[in-house]
Amino acid sequence: MGTDFRTAAAAATLMKLEATGGRSLTALDESGCLLIPGGKVLRYLAEVPFFVAIIVCWIWLAVVMVLASMERIPSEKAMVLLAASLGVALVLRSVRSVLVKTLLRWRAGGFLREFRGLESRPIALEEGLTIKKVKFLTEDEGVCLMDPQRQRLLIEGCSYRYLVYARDIYSLRPISAYALSGARLVFRTGGGTVDMVLKVSGQGPLGSLLQAFAPHTPASGLATLLNLTLFGNAVPEFHQSALPPPVPQAPDSA
Repeated sequence: MGTDFRTAAAAATLMKLEATGGRSLTALDESGCLLIPGGKVLRYLAEVPFFVAIIVCWIWLAVVMVLASMERIPSEKAMVLLAASLGVALVLRSVRSVLVKTLLRWRAGGFLREFRGLESRPIALEEGLTIKKVKFLTEDEGVCLMDPQRQRLLIEGCSYRYLVYARDIYSLRPISAYALSGARLVFRTGGGTVDMVLKVSGQGPLGSLLQAFAPHTPASGLATLLNLTLFGNAVPEFHQSALPPPVPQAPDSA
């Protein structure tokens, strides 16, 4: 089993916090992430029941279609059952997103408690280099908080907590494919470079259909929102080949 793509960054971030006496990730003036103990268990608890529910919905859809084709149930009733099952399957994403956000808000020391006034978006998170691989479970899921005043993103994930400053970003651009809409973010940390994709999550029925058939639209919307937060520019793409020097760390800055 390979090393997680966040391991080096998390180790370097923890060392920096311990060296400066910081109590929170936001005490740092550089990008980084921290592993949350027990976070992967929370990730499975949030995902598995809804995955099973979606599978049940799709099986029910297949059963209704077979029964209708055999004329075992009236076509009008079949249409109602199909619409209801499809609707439930599409609404489950929103329900799961609300559940995850609620669980993360209860977590002691989390960003959702500390920064209640910031605009937020539900997101899933994957490694940028493996985004096209089929996975039962994405690397993380949580809530992204936008902090335009300090030009940074605060991401409260189930497994990790992330802090990303604008000055540490090499690139931020939309990425899309069938049923995939997200923003690919490559940035500097004390432990090296992190390449990750923030995926649109928590969509309702219309958003789910849009992501399936026009995935570039929500991908571009998310990337534009992130670029506006970080750089003040409402554009979908940002690139720079060289970064400014890291900011000298002031003890307990927040």
